[in-house]
Amino acid sequence: MTTEELIQWVISVLMPAASGLGGVALGGRLTARQERRKEKREAYADILRALSDSYVASQAVAVISESNQTGTALYLEHLEKAVAAQQRASQTMAVALVVLPAGAVAVLHTFEREWQDAPGGTTGEIAKARLAVVDRTTDALLKVARKDLN
Repeated sequence: MTTEELIQWVISVLMPAASGLGGVALGGRLTARQERRKEKREAYADILRALSDSYVASQAVAVISESNQTGTALYLEHLEKAVAAQQRASQTMAVALVVLPAGAVAVLHTFEREWQDAPGGTTGEIAKARLAVVDRTTDALLKVARKDLN
């Protein structure tokens, strides 16, 4: 076998192998990107759902408080639902912090701080303040999500 034949043989063996390896690497990279995007989309959806649940629960507490029904079974039931909704939101956000970019993480940290520091004297006033916090957070998170997912 001459040097020229050897070179042709090596090229004929290595070229298809290199092409196949390159295709596998590219395919793996694209698949990983798609999976990462899917994880982010699911995280945003979970957070928005949790924020919506917190909003609805806080709204019920605010309405019941305004009607001077605090201390009733209905009030306590909705207050319990509001606490549970916020716990689910906190758990969802904790998981999402791993997947989402810095902009979304900043929005979620701001939400947690504002939720805890919501002004007001009565439970109803605090619930109303928290409704505004949820509204601001939802708007800010949607902006970040649109930028992140497009």
